[in-house]
Amino acid sequence: MPTDLVATLGATAMIYSLAAGNAMLLQVRTMLRRGSSEDVSVGFLVTTSGGYLIWLLYGLGIGSMPLIVADAIGLVTSVVAVVVAMRLRCSLPAWAPVRCE
Repeated sequence: MPTDLVATLGATAMIYSLAAGNAMLLQVRTMLRRGSSEDVSVGFLVTTSGGYLIWLLYGLGIGSMPLIVADAIGLVTSVVAVVVAMRLRCSLPAWAPVRCE
């Protein structure tokens, strides 16, 4: 593959990954606006977080800054989504820094 094409694909993939990672914040906003996470699959959110973690570790292993940045952002936003969903369901473990009332 020509080098220019590979560079273009890399930049495009990075932009898409950043957008996909930040899209999780749209779900967080919706949950907070509704005050409920009942229509959200926490299993999906946890699985997504795990995927971002695996790709982040891989990126760190090979020293790929685009993977590291995109997946670190994705991991943070997906973990925020999990915490918000669980907080709204009042089913966080006792050690969690937030409490249900």
